Amino acid sequence: MTSLPACLRLARTEQVGPRTWRKLVDKYGSAAEALEALPYLPVRGRNQPVIPPMDVVMREIDATLQMGGCFLTLFDADYPAFLRQIPDAPPVLSVLGDVSCLSRAGVSIVGARNASAQGMRLAESLATELVEAGLTVISGLARGIDKAAHKGALHRQGCTIAAIAGGLDCPYPPENASLQAEIAQKGAVVTEAPLGTAPLALQLHFVS
Repeated sequence: MTSLPACLRLARTEQVGPRTWRKLVDKYGSAAEALEALPYLPVRGRNQPVIPPMDVVMREIDATLQMGGCFLTLFDADYPAFLRQIPDAPPVLSVLGDVSCLSRAGVSIVGARNASAQGMRLAESLATELVEAGLTVISGLARGIDKAAHKGALHRQGCTIAAIAGGLDCPYPPENASLQAEIAQKGAVVTEAPLGTAPLALQLHFVS
């Protein structure tokens, strides 16, 4: 079994994405062995990968545990089975809440951030019906439809999962901080991003 610090160091290494992480671990047998080999591997047209120091990763682990969170790696039995099957599954997940929620049957409800009042009422009502049927509601904790879906699930004390883009310590948008805390108590908040990661809104620029 590969240790969490080694798995996390490899996952947090620049230029090592989920697919490369898997290839390295499969080739060398463990994340620790992959880290040992990484500086000596040939690199084409890029800088050598920057591996985070052990103390940096240990601070992230300690801070996450102090928050009441935990980590799931691809080696852990509690890692979501269906997510594990995709080629670019995140090698390490950070979780606040009940990790068993991640393995329950669920339905994702996502939509526009600037949704109409009618659209949000529909999303909230649908989420309530889904949890009453025994399903988990999964969304992204964004404004609009996502927020309505989470609220609808919580209305009936149902299980809901917030899959967020930032770190567990960076609720976004800020006004959803209390909602994220409630989801962590009654469901689960999950991310692949390190602590301190603030999600940035995507800006598209068109040139005529």
